[in-house]
Amino acid sequence: MYEDGFYKRSNIIGYTGDINVNPTVYFKNGNKFGRITQYHNNKNNIGRNLVRIAADYKIYNGPSGKALEFYNGGVRHNSRNPFKTAGWLEKFKLAKAIQRFPNQKPK
Repeated sequence: MYEDGFYKRSNIIGYTGDINVNPTVYFKNGNKFGRITQYHNNKNNIGRNLVRIAADYKIYNGPSGKALEFYNGGVRHNSRNPFKTAGWLEKFKLAKAIQRFPNQKPK
């Protein structure tokens, strides 16, 4: 199982997409961050992202209304959807992705 110590419910910070239909789930703990992509047209982009470390990491919705991930001094990932912060209840629903996608994505 890829990065079990990091990919856990307590590290979920939010999601993009429809919470009920394969959302991408974002995780952060200290300077570590990553995401689990549950659906993508490119099958090689489904699964757990490499856990990265950056002191300047942040995720926010840009001018287009879609999520942008910023780290190492620049925007490194443009999402297909807006970012939504996960509350306590949402984290229970989003945590299903952890068991569904235990492996690192090929891409």
